[in-house]
Amino acid sequence: QMLGLIYCNASLVSMFLSILLNGALALIVFVRRDKVSSYRRFFYFFCLLDILFSVAQWIVAPLFWSEHGVIVVIAVSADSTNVYLMEIGLLIWLAAFMLVAILVTASFVYRCA
Repeated sequence: QMLGLIYCNASLVSMFLSILLNGALALIVFVRRDKVSSYRRFFYFFCLLDILFSVAQWIVAPLFWSEHGVIVVIAVSADSTNVYLMEIGLLIWLAAFMLVAILVTASFVYRCA
């Protein structure tokens, strides 16, 4: 119970830091848009996706447990009794997680190709 509370509070702090730092990055890219050019939209999308991931992380606060080829996801957020919110939050979290991986790959291909 105590670990879940600590994890939820850490997720909340992480969400606020993500909003603050990604907002600052988006502002820097907006102010220096002449230097960033076509890569600007990629930065904006990455910032928004990171904020979405952080918000979903705070809503769901998933803990993972894996043993013998089985992965169990346990929602330990303060509102984990709301099953509908947990389902939607987990879907958003998983989608954002996959999109971040795809964007990192696309960024690598764009830079190295």
